[in-house]
Amino acid sequence: MLCMAATGSIHAAMPQLGIKGGLGFSDISGASIPTNGRIGIQVGGVAIQKISNTINLQFEALYIQKGTHLSHTSGGHTYEFEYNLDYFEIPILATLKITDIWGIYAGGYGSLALNKKLKISEGGSSTETNISNQDSESFSADTLDYGVLIGAQAQLTNNWMLDLRYDFGLKDTFKNNGTSTESDHRTLSLTAAYLF
Repeated sequence: MLCMAATGSIHAAMPQLGIKGGLGFSDISGASIPTNGRIGIQVGGVAIQKISNTINLQFEALYIQKGTHLSHTSGGHTYEFEYNLDYFEIPILATLKITDIWGIYAGGYGSLALNKKLKISEGGSSTETNISNQDSESFSADTLDYGVLIGAQAQLTNNWMLDLRYDFGLKDTFKNNGTSTESDHRTLSLTAAYLF
């Protein structure tokens, strides 16, 4: 960016700010039994810095719900497990404008877990517990997460933008008896942004 600034290719305009929200379908990889994923909300802010007529940098700060759901039958009883993990996530993206409307992008993200809960249901009863990454003797979930993402954008008007993305985590989310398991996040998201 400093090199581009020195050659005058970065515009002097302030970043364009906005708000965004939508839904995401998340799941985890590596589960030993089939999972059904979780549908969660995504909401937050966005800042877009124009680099050139076709390239932008995009920064976001989002509240994102991730997790998964699975069923397991044992001893004639069916247990439902709901893993609900909510994050404060910061994606940093480089976007490429293909046409006046369409663009594509890629980047990375870092996340901090705000909420880590496991709900277990069987019959008409259920229990909910916090999953702490401080307990190395049992099942736990890490507080920090990170990964990469790719996506596409549609600039519908000067103010409205649609965003479709797929992100995949690079860190094993869960631990069992202190040992990491292959359980990184996968999320498909559709959001709308309003730019001021």
